[in-house]
Amino acid sequence: MPVFEPDDLRLVLIDRRAESANVTTYVFEAIRQDGQIFRHHPGQSLSLTLPSESNSFQRSFTIASGGTGGNRIELTIKTGGQAQATLWMHKYLRIGDTLAARGPFGRFSLVHAPKAPLLLVGAGSGMTPIMSMLRWLRVRADTLDIALVQLARSRADELFAGEIGAMAEVMLNLSVHLCLSRPDEKWTALSGRISRPMLRGIVPDMARRVAFCCGPEPVMKATRAIYLAEGGLEDAFITETFGGAEHDAASRRRQIAMPAVRPVERLSQVNLSVPTPVDKGAWCPAPHMHERSEPASAPVASGEDLMIGFRGKNFPAKPGQSIVAAAAASGLRIPTGCGEGSCGTCRVRLMSGRVDMRDQGGISRRDKAGGYILACCSYPLTDLELVNDVAGVDQAGVMSSPSASSK
Repeated sequence: MPVFEPDDLRLVLIDRRAESANVTTYVFEAIRQDGQIFRHHPGQSLSLTLPSESNSFQRSFTIASGGTGGNRIELTIKTGGQAQATLWMHKYLRIGDTLAARGPFGRFSLVHAPKAPLLLVGAGSGMTPIMSMLRWLRVRADTLDIALVQLARSRADELFAGEIGAMAEVMLNLSVHLCLSRPDEKWTALSGRISRPMLRGIVPDMARRVAFCCGPEPVMKATRAIYLAEGGLEDAFITETFGGAEHDAASRRRQIAMPAVRPVERLSQVNLSVPTPVDKGAWCPAPHMHERSEPASAPVASGEDLMIGFRGKNFPAKPGQSIVAAAAASGLRIPTGCGEGSCGTCRVRLMSGRVDMRDQGGISRRDKAGGYILACCSYPLTDLELVNDVAGVDQAGVMSSPSASSK
């Protein structure tokens, strides 16, 4: 499969529709900086820059469309009670407004998996990447044996019900299962939280399937435990989340393929080759995306602290500490999404110094050549000077938007 390198994008909103009381689908025309057609794999994500009254936010969202619609893409986003960025989108984003974005990012996609039976499990807004994969499979008229399990609180929280029903009519090897954790008295189908008897009852052959699971961390942990207990292979259970809880170091080493990178000087400070995935034979498992301070194989370093200059402040970095972690220890926040170099949210420009950057494909070769690095997976080797200089975006990180300027 081709590798789609991330690029700067302008997203022009052309439509929006409500999926539920707190979930909205935003339909954008994605305009690449280089004028080429925007392409992505099903399950990949974008990093958006969103304005607010006092600040700007960078947030990563999975693309809900299947990757076959050219420049027209869809983002299906849940509005969180205290999530200012998504609240701003829900309240103020209008047809014709333009946002700055980058992407695509991520390897949570079935294009990397073998042509094998699938188990797709989506909980809440975790249905978004699952729906992207289903749409891609439908366009391809794929005949894969697919078991879909959607976990929701109530029928009102069920996503894509009509479209999934239509898919089941034409995709004869697609079985659809809905489980409600808080059903009303009229509901007689699956209910309660996910359990081994429930999942075994609807997908008794889950161990032979490649599983993709997305949702809250407790749901993914429970589903993974069930899948492994039923005899499934650990490398065939693939998850994605942003901002999830930390996993133990051994788990991170199993799930994340760290590329070998050598330190070099500014303007050539990182290897320009595409990171090589772990060789698993016929396929490469996508990484579990979660936020953390250090990757599983942080470089071993010794010696005195190094100094980092950023946003008019100087702060120390301990040996083996990433730029993001060092900034956080000094009370300075650098926005991050995945925390492992996959989403590109933490991109900054290296003006001087050397780093060891261990990205997972979240930065393009052009950006590397231009001096950009990803702060979450970059480790200082000398004193550094950084700037928040993102091409095409002002210092606050927000492109001009009628809604942003008038609200």
